[in-house]
Amino acid sequence: MIDKKLEENLGGVLRFIIKNFGKNSLLDSTHLSVMISELRPNLSEECAWLKEALDLGIAEVLLDKKNTNDLNRKIALNKARLIMEENHIPPKKINFILENLRYGLKWPQYIEVKDKKIEKYLLEGNSNQEEILDEPDNINENNINSQGSKENDYSLSSANKKHNYIIPLLILVFIGIIGTAIFIGLNTSQIDVTEIIFDMDYKKDEPAYVFKKGDFIIMNLTLKSDKEEKVDENNLSYVVDDTSICKVSDEFEKCRITGIGVGTTTIHVYYGNKLIENIDISFEN
Repeated sequence: MIDKKLEENLGGVLRFIIKNFGKNSLLDSTHLSVMISELRPNLSEECAWLKEALDLGIAEVLLDKKNTNDLNRKIALNKARLIMEENHIPPKKINFILENLRYGLKWPQYIEVKDKKIEKYLLEGNSNQEEILDEPDNINENNINSQGSKENDYSLSSANKKHNYIIPLLILVFIGIIGTAIFIGLNTSQIDVTEIIFDMDYKKDEPAYVFKKGDFIIMNLTLKSDKEEKVDENNLSYVVDDTSICKVSDEFEKCRITGIGVGTTTIHVYYGNKLIENIDISFEN
């Protein structure tokens, strides 16, 4: 029943947009609002709530590449909630926004975390993943307390010994995190667009490429990486600012552009979650 309500509300239109235009649509709140208004004009108030939240940066949190399992998704939702709470968004709006974004992203309605220590931290509002995963395990606390005093003394002694290892362990974990971040930074490719090619003639009215209204255009991009690794064109996606001027799709590994109105707009090119190029394009009668 809840999912049906979400399908008929903001969640349904978000799922449609993400399916047809990609998750990166959430990164451009202005363009997303335009698309929602076109598809569901009756959701103007809910659309305004969503835009307010996205402008706080919660899309970047939810679209983090590590959010591929239930635990990381739960942590991401918790981080997004904290961001909105810190900016004084009312709880009812927060719940509404997160439920509809969850539905749009096709995340499970109920994300169960079986590890009780992690669940405890999440309920207390702790969103630091490293701190959650490095915390000493207290799951068997009730079992320890139910045993005899001799066993309790032994358990307490073991706990004290374990505590003595926590600080060095945390130091090692911290060093590992820093090292990993540096390694990732050194090995992250910089992708650049070196050439823009269209399959039909155009005029160049700096900085825009000018076509005729109604033109159906295929755009090809030549990409270059600062690393030796091969560029994967499947990672490309496109978002247009004003869908009343043109529409874009990335079917069959091509950017297909359809001019539907007169004016100038911008096509944003993403490689993964990273913006790599802005292309101004115009249509005239």
